[in-house]
Amino acid sequence: MTRKRWFGGALGTICSVALFVPVSAGADLPSTAKSRIVPFEGMAGVKLGMSKDQALRKWGKPDVCGRDELGTEACSWRRSTPGQDEAAAVSFDGGEVCNVRIRAGYDFGSDEILITRLGSWKTVDGRGLGSDAMEIFEDDGFLNTRHGVTTAFTPGTARAKTRIGFVSIYERGCPRRQ
Repeated sequence: MTRKRWFGGALGTICSVALFVPVSAGADLPSTAKSRIVPFEGMAGVKLGMSKDQALRKWGKPDVCGRDELGTEACSWRRSTPGQDEAAAVSFDGGEVCNVRIRAGYDFGSDEILITRLGSWKTVDGRGLGSDAMEIFEDDGFLNTRHGVTTAFTPGTARAKTRIGFVSIYERGCPRRQ
């Protein structure tokens, strides 16, 4: 059973942790031959439930791995842009992937989203960063949950709110608190 829900502020906080960590000088996006977003499963070869080592082999060396402000283990990859960096991140629970997400860059001066390599990451029907937000909302809604896994397509901000600026696939309760 799939439930449709409107995007809420709490999701933005939960899904975006680990995308807001310091960037190293050699920062870059994941290097991967695959670019498919598979709702309820994963992105670009990284799937929910796979080990941290497997995920890192799929996407290459991250810019940083560590714990976010909630204590969740995560790794992130970034590409510097004039404002907010374009980024990808993976969170882990018990050494296994429980959240995979990508975010468009954002130019604060022009209020435009900036998408480079992550723009090729799409679902089989062509949805990903930069897609028309209203079309996705009208067709399927921004959030869909199936068997405890949520796929979220979230609009950007300011003038970029008509386009998808954030995509996340995560397990309910990620991470599970002890």
